[in-house]
Amino acid sequence: SGVKTKRPAGALRGTPAAFKADIDGFLEMKDAVGPNVNVIYHGGGVDYRQNMYVIKALEPHDLLFYEIHANNHNFDDMAEIQRKTTTPIATGEDAYTRWEFRDILVKEAARVLMVDLTHAGGITESHFISTMAEAFERTIAPHNAQGVINFAAAMQLGAVTPNFLAIETTDRGIGDRGMKGWEGSWRGVDILKEPFKVVDGHVAIPTKPGLGFEIDEDGLKRHMTDQPW
Repeated sequence: SGVKTKRPAGALRGTPAAFKADIDGFLEMKDAVGPNVNVIYHGGGVDYRQNMYVIKALEPHDLLFYEIHANNHNFDDMAEIQRKTTTPIATGEDAYTRWEFRDILVKEAARVLMVDLTHAGGITESHFISTMAEAFERTIAPHNAQGVINFAAAMQLGAVTPNFLAIETTDRGIGDRGMKGWEGSWRGVDILKEPFKVVDGHVAIPTKPGLGFEIDEDGLKRHMTDQPW
């Protein structure tokens, strides 16, 4: 959208002033993209007070979903938040294997599972999770912050998943040279021989063998490093 928002000076983290500033900035962005674009809100971790404040304020604005991290695995508090809002809660990018996702489903902690194929156990395990979610009438929105290979795998999973909703990804995780990435961001932009293209919010599912792409080894070598992620 090209919209940049900024928390005003003096709005301390964790205060109602900070919550309101974040909400105002989000609504400014939502107005800019218009009613034909689905929007989501990244709520961070399971801070009950903050999430309840923000999610109730955003409830009238028809979010596609509201994301809460599962890194502390506090699915009981998350389930209580979900029971008190009509906005679908999404979680799971930091959950592992079908057994952790089973807890999310049984506790009714979320309506959207953000399975990350690199965390959850690969394509096969993620397919098991997606099928289990379908039995609970829940959708999946695969998470991708790792790059184009994970994105390609998520597309293939989505193609065979009836309850697929969307892929949550960063611009650098797609590899479309036409997209303006984060400053200093390169991930995926030049490591594919035929980069993916985003058209009206959609990317065509690759049809080549395997995950559907070829690595540009020269491009990959330019970004090799011995630094940890």
